[in-house]
Amino acid sequence: MPATGAASPSFNIPSIGQIFHAIPKALVGFLAAFGGVSNACDASARPPGQQHGGGLQTEAHARWQNEWSSGMQACLSEPWVPQFGPDRSIVECALRGISRWQQISADTDDAEVVSRSMARYRPSPAASTLPEPMRHRIRQITVKANQIMRTTDAYARTMEQTESLLWFYSSASRQDLADPGQRYTATRLIELLDDALGLESFMEEACLLSYRLHGLATSAGEQIYRLQPELMRTQEDRAAFARRVNKDFVAADASMNNHQAHTLLRLLATHINEKNSS
Repeated sequence: MPATGAASPSFNIPSIGQIFHAIPKALVGFLAAFGGVSNACDASARPPGQQHGGGLQTEAHARWQNEWSSGMQACLSEPWVPQFGPDRSIVECALRGISRWQQISADTDDAEVVSRSMARYRPSPAASTLPEPMRHRIRQITVKANQIMRTTDAYARTMEQTESLLWFYSSASRQDLADPGQRYTATRLIELLDDALGLESFMEEACLLSYRLHGLATSAGEQIYRLQPELMRTQEDRAAFARRVNKDFVAADASMNNHQAHTLLRLLATHINEKNSS
């Protein structure tokens, strides 16, 4: 996508077209305003040899390369990016960089520049379509959040720990859990725990693991809220999803109930089946 915005024709960020060719138009203008390096005069009106903007603009270019480019590259390499596509991921990563920049910048008015620039470059809202029933949207959001959770190392570690607890408290052997011919469901895993009279002990020990998933689901929901507004449209959607997370996973200072145990074992069953089929 061509990079055009409110900056003057002489403003240029080195290599931005090569690095982020899909960067949204409004964001380029926003970054220009934030950096404070837009030229007040047309380049053609300047004396020869000064059309690059002088030392301050050269410094801005260097700081972009040294302090922004690597951070953007690292952010765009994170596992959540494929869930949202390039344009939205670039916006998210740029705003993360701006947030970090404000923390280290010596310019005390940077935050005000950000606020005013965002107001100026915010695009007009797209025409809204008729919303689906909220229950249907919450199901969609839950599926999406689960997809995001499963891309994280924290989720994989939690599932491995849950599997170890299942083996310890159930009648299943390690060979059973690693058998590609076995297809597990939450109901089957509960039966294995009941056979060993270990369901209650499992629920007590797995409480912390469910609480970790609560945090991962909450974080995934916040990503969806920021990056997929067509799915999580309203604050009511946001609150409804939070209630769903509290229902499915253990919140702070709470014990695990049967529904939360079933949710954890359903996710574990999927994890085991996928691992054994790979």
